[in-house]
Amino acid sequence: MFAAFAEGDWTMNRTSARVTPLVIIAAFITLTQATCGYAVTNATDGVQIALVIFFILYAGAVTWAFFHFLRYHTAKLYSPLEYHDTAQFLAAIYHTTKTPADAVTSQTQSNLVVGRWEHCVNGQKGVIELLETCWINKDRSGAVWILEGRRLKLIWPNPDADVGAWIDKCEVSADSTTYDGTNQVGATIHGRKIA
Repeated sequence: MFAAFAEGDWTMNRTSARVTPLVIIAAFITLTQATCGYAVTNATDGVQIALVIFFILYAGAVTWAFFHFLRYHTAKLYSPLEYHDTAQFLAAIYHTTKTPADAVTSQTQSNLVVGRWEHCVNGQKGVIELLETCWINKDRSGAVWILEGRRLKLIWPNPDADVGAWIDKCEVSADSTTYDGTNQVGATIHGRKIA
């Protein structure tokens, strides 16, 4: 699964039909507004007044929530495939214009995981290399790693993944020789540093 990302840059796939959070939000709002309109026009007297007040408050709350999310979490409304490369996606997610290497909290920590690893996904083994630049296998390969404390994320762009990338979330051991975790579909991830 991860070997495919060693080759080529990760570029946006504009032709793929993908359900993004924006599509889901638009469908939800359209359905609720249609339901509200139908209910208000078919109710009478006090029920109609109560429905009008409720739907005005409801529309205000949904609008506020949407714009709040839009202001503070814009990047999460799009699939990673809608970005031109991994660095651009990570910069948007982490609200920064820094390179992927700058997302690492400490250069000392990053040095502990840089190198070759035996990477195992649900028992399938392969060898990967975590580069100092935070790319995996080779610079601008599309796949990146991020270390925050002892939490290691390995991001493997793939149009078949539900969010446009396989994201391995792992915990690095105290001696920095192994990591263990899962990806977003529950696949077991294990890594062992190669001396």
